[in-house]
Amino acid sequence: MILETIAVLEAQIEALDLQIRCLMKEHEVLLARMKQAPGISDVSACDILAEIGPSLKERTCCVSIQARLGRYEGTAFR
Repeated sequence: MILETIAVLEAQIEALDLQIRCLMKEHEVLLARMKQAPGISDVSACDILAEIGPSLKERTCCVSIQARLGRYEGTAFR
């Protein structure tokens, strides 16, 4: 029973990984640039991209990025 559950969960994780890779394919150049920063892995780059988006046009200042990430006190983005 437990081994079957583990197998099902592993299959679901693989399916989600594939879905994420497909969705992020159009942002490969940006992801590669992000991964050049120390400590930024594939997963971290995808997480950051998912949180702040591929374009910073709407969020041009550090405060608004911090707000989006829930790091700025004076916002409703929490």
